[in-house]
Amino acid sequence: MRKNPAAPKPVFHTPTQMNWTDEKLAGLSSDQLVTLLRNLHVQRSSGRVLDDTADDLTKRIYARLPTRVVNLMIKQAKAAEAATSGASE
Repeated sequence: MRKNPAAPKPVFHTPTQMNWTDEKLAGLSSDQLVTLLRNLHVQRSSGRVLDDTADDLTKRIYARLPTRVVNLMIKQAKAAEAATSGASE
């Protein structure tokens, strides 16, 4: 039998098109939330996600992350910022 050439293919939905409800966020692990947060930063910097949308989603993701994970992310961001500013001098 031949495959149907018109078979539907998976569709990529950008974060602006996806509705990140609290239920969807609740279904993600801490690692997945961190990955989503990093991807959101990339999408925001490229202009694919509006600032207001990104701010709202970032707050909701941080609220779901354990404090130790948030503290680690802040520490890593400060270290990266210090390395970047030190390298540019």
